[in-house]
Amino acid sequence: MKTIYLILLSLFITFLSFSASHTSNGSGNWNTISWIGGIAPISGNNVDITISNTNDVVLNSNIAFNNNCRLYIYGNLTINGNFIINNNLIITVVGNLIINGNVNINNNSDVDIFGNINVSGDFNLNSNNNIQLDVGLIIGGNLNGGSGNVINGSGTLSANLVDTDIIISNDIIVLPIELISFNILYVDNSIVFIEWVVAKQVNCSHYILYRSKDLKDWKTIQISECKYSNYNDLTQYTAVDDLFYNSEIVYYKLQQYDLDGKFVEYNPIALKNKTNNIRIKDGIIYLRNIDIIEYINIYDMNGNIISRNIKESYDLENGLYIIIVNDENCDYNIRKTLIQK
Repeated sequence: MKTIYLILLSLFITFLSFSASHTSNGSGNWNTISWIGGIAPISGNNVDITISNTNDVVLNSNIAFNNNCRLYIYGNLTINGNFIINNNLIITVVGNLIINGNVNINNNSDVDIFGNINVSGDFNLNSNNNIQLDVGLIIGGNLNGGSGNVINGSGTLSANLVDTDIIISNDIIVLPIELISFNILYVDNSIVFIEWVVAKQVNCSHYILYRSKDLKDWKTIQISECKYSNYNDLTQYTAVDDLFYNSEIVYYKLQQYDLDGKFVEYNPIALKNKTNNIRIKDGIIYLRNIDIIEYINIYDMNGNIISRNIKESYDLENGLYIIIVNDENCDYNIRKTLIQK
């Protein structure tokens, strides 16, 4: 009887050690969204955390776990800080994990990547860690590791430098470019100019630039052939998006393809559209969000009024104009526009 009691007590203690389960129940800031099981901790032992399929969660601090924790990411998790794990962690990524910082994993952890992990800094593995990489692991810094670290699978790996002590399966694709920057340069008259710069290109085929309003449906904006298949110096690429949309925010993402058809996808960048009340094309002013526009006035360069209180499309003659748009939020948008038909 005493033996049975001890066995039951041991099982009960084991159950308690993994009873701290927390599941996200909404999108937004980690500390303010709803959690099933209470707000998830960002440190400690014996914790199970799940980011649900439709949730986009942002944590603006470091996350540090000690022992026997499990993290399941079915939606999207962005960590603006470092990700620190001591021992015996299980991570399963089906959605997207973005870490704007470094990753430090000590010993005996398992990482299953069926989605994408993007790390801006270094990815450090101490010893005896296993990574199953079936989709993408993009590292802005170096992949460092001691003995006993293994990466298996058939996914895509990109890093500045990869430690030779790490055992990497032959089926893993180590991507041949180093992306230095991916930025929106400026917006002019509803035309978006985008730039990306790479530091090296090996076996490089082409890039595809996409746009989306919701991070779900993506439209191809431009396909750019690689300027060099093999090159070890900085190379700049630019794209122009003559967009027409009624969304406060649009997103751009970039894919790079190798000559063998393999590709890597980089984190989306966002453009908040503060000047989407009008668009000018071929000398015609088109109005958007007309319900919130208070007035649109057009002046010549001498300050003379050309037209006042425009409420519909307006055709301009050739010339240089000042266009002032005021909306119901008293947000003024002043443009100098040259019309050449």
